[in-house]
Amino acid sequence: MGDEKIQKFADLHTHSKNSTDGTMSVDDLVNDARATGVHTVSVTDHNTMNHVIDYMRRKSLDMSQAIQDVDGIDFVPGVEVTCRIEDVTNLKGNTAKIHMLVYAPDLRTQSLFLKLLDIKRENDIAYDFGDMIQISKLHDVDLRESTIRREMEHLQRIKGSTEFSKQDLWKFFNYHYPHAIPSNKRLNRELENVIKVERMNMSALDVIKLAHSVGALCIMAHPEKNLNRVKNKKNAIATLVDYDIDGFELISGGMTRDTSELIRYICKDKSPKNEMLFTGGSDFHGTHHGKLGHSMGKPINEESQAVVIKNLRLINKARAQGDLTHRVYKSVPQFELQDIVNKYQKFANENKIMEGRLPIFIDIDKEK
Repeated sequence: MGDEKIQKFADLHTHSKNSTDGTMSVDDLVNDARATGVHTVSVTDHNTMNHVIDYMRRKSLDMSQAIQDVDGIDFVPGVEVTCRIEDVTNLKGNTAKIHMLVYAPDLRTQSLFLKLLDIKRENDIAYDFGDMIQISKLHDVDLRESTIRREMEHLQRIKGSTEFSKQDLWKFFNYHYPHAIPSNKRLNRELENVIKVERMNMSALDVIKLAHSVGALCIMAHPEKNLNRVKNKKNAIATLVDYDIDGFELISGGMTRDTSELIRYICKDKSPKNEMLFTGGSDFHGTHHGKLGHSMGKPINEESQAVVIKNLRLINKARAQGDLTHRVYKSVPQFELQDIVNKYQKFANENKIMEGRLPIFIDIDKEK
């Protein structure tokens, strides 16, 4: 018994409550990983690294490291970015949307990549909660993040979604701020007149260029889910490989053998000398959202993640020697990267309904 090797698990796709639909702080998530035998973990919140960065600073971690020990856990900073493959259409004829896992950018400076995330994050909040924010301003209601979060958790329990319908919005104000708005009819009339925010759709190619500029690895998240929405799976995979994506999350919810084999075949055919990375993650969002370190009911063995973990450690070695990464990417001029960010900043400014600090989802871990 004493000579048996202790099995370790890895989870490279998890979410804290900074994803808004998560339920745990970064600290609690890492502690839970340790308690459940997950030795390698990455926190990949939606379109933001704010609280991952805050966690690393509080733990006095090295901001340049791709993977490092924190209290006995190998921690990988990450983010899940929503973007679109411009040259691929979905089943409705629109530009195909995907989620991109970005691992281990060099966080020593405020980079253009982090700037892009900030722009995207503000637009997400304005789009998802714009009606709520504008109505609250109209009636001088002091929105509290804790109140909104409790309501989102309630919606998740009763209807399986955290999105607010018009009726949900009325119930929210009527319950938490009963004297603010006189009637549902009045609320609906006001909703017709508030500014409608347009969702920012970022290009997957732009995301990859900016992520690679800070030495990060780019992985397509839950491919089965994403590819089931496109008209041509082969075209979508091939386009991402042409974009210089680093790999695909093959151990993920709903993944089929056919899709996995198709991805491996296209990667080998289009880029036979390039070592594609195939990762695994639970897409854990906390309580009532699956099990940390497991995918489709099975534990994610750390050995299955050996290649990507090796690459993360090679990035550490490269950065110690003065390079961002050990992988070879196409060089993108700084002015082109700045032009990309400026493009999205212009869009955000045209859809701006908030000034200064955002009223919600900023100081999640710090709120009392």
